[in-house]
Amino acid sequence: MNGRYRFCFLIQCKCVLSHKVLKEIKGELCPSCSKPYDKLNDVIIINPKDEEAKLQLEKMIKRQESKKEKRKSKKEKTSDVTISKASNDVAGTSASSLPSYKDLKRKVASKTTAETKKLPESEIFKSLFTTHESAKRSKNQISCWEPEKCK
Repeated sequence: MNGRYRFCFLIQCKCVLSHKVLKEIKGELCPSCSKPYDKLNDVIIINPKDEEAKLQLEKMIKRQESKKEKRKSKKEKTSDVTISKASNDVAGTSASSLPSYKDLKRKVASKTTAETKKLPESEIFKSLFTTHESAKRSKNQISCWEPEKCK
């Protein structure tokens, strides 16, 4: 990035590449990480000229508006779901039939302890640790700096 060549930032994969590379490579995949990106909307030029800066500002405003619309649509969907859950509770199911936080926490804790207990118990795996007989050194293998104490 010495100023001679322009560099670009790809929004989707967060990679920084030379603008020359993006122009020469045909396709819609990032050359460094192979993630897909949109050449029109996902490329941000680092240190653009005045004309390019105006275009990028307009694109940035469009991206922000589209994010706001997505958030609004998600909120509407979640509000519809909560309304339907509330109507189901009124219809006959009670909140007491749902598992409590403590029950869920116990289940998760039991799963994690069960997973840790499933370590492989082969001789090769055990030999990696110093508590196993094959990993312990004999007196001949121990380095001794004071010959009087080693005998």
